[in-house]
Amino acid sequence: MLYRRFEKLIDIFKDAPTPAPPNTVFAFYIYYLRQVWPTFLALLVVGLIGALIEVSLFNYLSRIIDLAQTTPPKDFFSVHGPELIWMVVVALLLRPIFVGLHDLLVHQTISPGMTNLIRWQNHSYVLKQSVNFFQNDFAGRIAQRIMQTGNSLRDSAVQSVDALWHVLIYAISAMVLFAEADWRLMIPLGTWIVAFILSLMYFVPRVKQRSVESSDARSRLMGRIVDGYTNITTLKLFAHTNHEQQYAREAMRDQTEKSQLAGRVVTSMDTTITTMNGVLIVTTTGLALWLWTQSMISVGAIALATGLVIRIVNMSGWIMWVVNGIFENIGTVQDGLESISQPVTVNDQPGALPLKIENGGVRFDGVDFHYGNGNGIIHNLNLDIKPGEKIGLIGPSGAGKSTLVNLLLRMYDVQGGRILIDGQDISEITQESLRAQIGMITQDTSLLHRSIRENLLYGNPDATDEQLWESIRKARAEEFIPQLSDSEGRTGFDAHVGERGVKLSGDIELFARYAKAPVIAITGSNAKSTVTTLVGEMAVAAGKRVAVGGNLGTPALDLLSDDVELYVMELSSFQLETTDQLNAEVATVLNISEDHMDRYSGLPAYHLAKHRIFRGARQVVVNRQDALSRPLIGEGLPCWTFGLNKPDFHGFGLREENGEKYLAFQFENLMPVRELKVRGAHNQANALAALALGHAVGLPFDAMLASLREFTGLEHRCQWLREHDGVHYYNDSKATNVGAALAAIEGLGSDIDGKLVLIAGGDGKGADFSALRAPVAEHCRAAVLLGRDAELIAQALGDAVTLVRVDTVQAAVEQSARLAQRGDAVLLSPACASLDMFKNYEERGRVFAQAVECLS
Repeated sequence: MLYRRFEKLIDIFKDAPTPAPPNTVFAFYIYYLRQVWPTFLALLVVGLIGALIEVSLFNYLSRIIDLAQTTPPKDFFSVHGPELIWMVVVALLLRPIFVGLHDLLVHQTISPGMTNLIRWQNHSYVLKQSVNFFQNDFAGRIAQRIMQTGNSLRDSAVQSVDALWHVLIYAISAMVLFAEADWRLMIPLGTWIVAFILSLMYFVPRVKQRSVESSDARSRLMGRIVDGYTNITTLKLFAHTNHEQQYAREAMRDQTEKSQLAGRVVTSMDTTITTMNGVLIVTTTGLALWLWTQSMISVGAIALATGLVIRIVNMSGWIMWVVNGIFENIGTVQDGLESISQPVTVNDQPGALPLKIENGGVRFDGVDFHYGNGNGIIHNLNLDIKPGEKIGLIGPSGAGKSTLVNLLLRMYDVQGGRILIDGQDISEITQESLRAQIGMITQDTSLLHRSIRENLLYGNPDATDEQLWESIRKARAEEFIPQLSDSEGRTGFDAHVGERGVKLSGDIELFARYAKAPVIAITGSNAKSTVTTLVGEMAVAAGKRVAVGGNLGTPALDLLSDDVELYVMELSSFQLETTDQLNAEVATVLNISEDHMDRYSGLPAYHLAKHRIFRGARQVVVNRQDALSRPLIGEGLPCWTFGLNKPDFHGFGLREENGEKYLAFQFENLMPVRELKVRGAHNQANALAALALGHAVGLPFDAMLASLREFTGLEHRCQWLREHDGVHYYNDSKATNVGAALAAIEGLGSDIDGKLVLIAGGDGKGADFSALRAPVAEHCRAAVLLGRDAELIAQALGDAVTLVRVDTVQAAVEQSARLAQRGDAVLLSPACASLDMFKNYEERGRVFAQAVECLS
């Protein structure tokens, strides 16, 4: 199969050519590009031919115009038939073939193959690092650098070949064709190329620097705000609200100034390029017309010159952002080198032999160790442990007990003296054989995110079932383990336990045991952060001492306090997996749509995890319009409902009176929908859900409605950004799944006079995008697609709307601005995660907001 051939061109598990990767950026790039050079050479060749074919089409157009002027119409096809057939072959056969080859090389070979080759070799190298390496950095940051470095190196390399090489060939070909027509046509384009390169050299480093400064200022502002919120009790006790406002005000002013300075550079860059492009079009077209009036070139040459420069102009903005993206990716690679290319400090010596145990005697001979500080911890330690002898190490914290054990395991190398086992210096034997001979029970009982069986056998994977059961009986776990089950329906030894740091009893389970105040528990595929925040604000307005957190903001266990009167908790399916009994005062699943399908085997498993929130609940709130969110509850359990239809008994919904819509409870209108500051049907549903939850715990309607009138929504959640040329721009970057995107499209689409231009795409994590087709066809004028799964979304949408594919968010905004008409709205609602292009959805939303701000 053709796809399989290209997918096998790169062996992702091949051994690294050297023990350690280089520690400089240029050498690091060469190190990995050299391993895949045949693929990139093929991409260069295919890119060369593709660019030449595209330029030849413009040349054919010029030729057709000239032939049409010099050949009688009745003789046109008979005289020029062979040439026209060749043009058809190029357009309908050769061009699709080379575009297809390009896509196969990029999407089937380089994108998955090269990326994971880099990740595999970096992961294999980092695994050899000492314990000290992992203790001096965050595990998440190390993993993130390994994952992102592969992406960034690949993207910058592919962009250089895919974009810069393509444009270079395009420009050279254009110059050649201009020279064939008349050498003077080369002057405007040549001048423009020099000016464009100088503009890149001037603006790109400044854009990068100003962006870094703005990001740093934003981080400082966030730090000051979080510092105040974290220490809110101290702030209140000392009555320093005004002081705290001034403290944040200074950081906010600085962040605003830095953001404005960054915007100035982007605005200047766009204005400069636009001006240069205008000059290029005018001078080339004017020169061509003058040459034609002097009978020096044909009408076809005018069409050729004008068409080529307009095409080059259209590519110029794209290239500017591509170059900026290349620099950003190089920066990410450079950042990754800080972790990936550090030398391994604990190495096996050349020719190291495996440990041979005969008696088991251990000797510490004049051992010194002080973590590189020059003194302290262990100094000139001499200790003999006889074979079979049992000893205990006693001492205060920091005395070196754990350090001594780690030295025996050779987690660190001693800084003086030596350690011997049966007379063998452990520095001269292999680390794997040493640790395989020593049994260790650690203080940390965290489990690997694998099955119970794999965790139990991790110390001895070759153990028999009889040996496994013998260990289980000794631990008195023979009755406990068979009762275990996970969210996938696996039981007993096959049940999976949480990731590192997640124990069999999760933090939400522990929180539920010790929380003394009522708990409002909220989950769902979409809108749970918005509803949680809104309910918290309602409780504050009602005078309650409330704690809000869980998956949103403060971790659950950090919220526990005797002073709290009400807990409002946002809970993810991951947290609910390890929660047996939550015992909430009121619980709700706001909605359910496919999400995290990379974690769950299917929608039923995901549904099962979400519905654990109802266990032990005293009341429930149900979405009337989402059957999957309705729990199986016994008679007599209070149930409140919400939905966008008319409410009945115990229900919140929408009613219409005299042409105006109202939020309503049962048969009573509460407030006009127009008074909500957040727009869209999905935000109306969020408001109704919050009212239902607040009413369930006795919050007064006047306080809840006052909060609704003031609520402006959360950042990146259908957030209004600006109006430009009669078009409104909305940032819904948090819509990382199909359900969230559907809510935004249907909610906002039904609430505006015009149509939507949808920006979507990213890492879909195996989601089914077919549900997007109908609402997109109904509410959207066009869809601009980008990211890893853009093609899958395009296939799902079919011919429902105009589809445009782009490579960057900036290009998506520019295309959307061209497609949108007055009264329309541009909506970033990706229906995908962002990790194929950004660190997180927040960064994606910020880049979108910056691009929207730069529209002029």
